[in-house]
Amino acid sequence: MSSLNLKQTHKPIKQYYEELENFKKLGVVHETAVKVAFQKLLESCCQQFKWTLVQEYAIKKRKRVDGALVVGFMVQLKKPPILKYYSLRLCISA
Repeated sequence: MSSLNLKQTHKPIKQYYEELENFKKLGVVHETAVKVAFQKLLESCCQQFKWTLVQEYAIKKRKRVDGALVVGFMVQLKKPPILKYYSLRLCISA
C-alpha cells in the first residue's frame, strides 16, 4: 500500500493550521468549530488514494462515526467497505 505524501510545507497542511489559528484568535476551541477544517484536510489526503470521505457514517444500526474513508470505486454498493474511520478529537493548543 502506498504512503501518504503530505508534508508541513504542502498547501492543505498550511491551510489547516491557518484555519486553526484563526479559530484560536477568536477564542473558539470546541470540536465542532474545527471539524470543517479537519474535513478539508482529510479530503485532500483522500484524493491521493481515490478514497471518499463520508461524514457521519453509520457503522451499526444506531451508531455513527464522525467520518469514514471508503473505497471510491465501491461507493455504488449499499454499504461500501470502510478503510478507516475516525472519531474527531482535536484541540487547539494555546
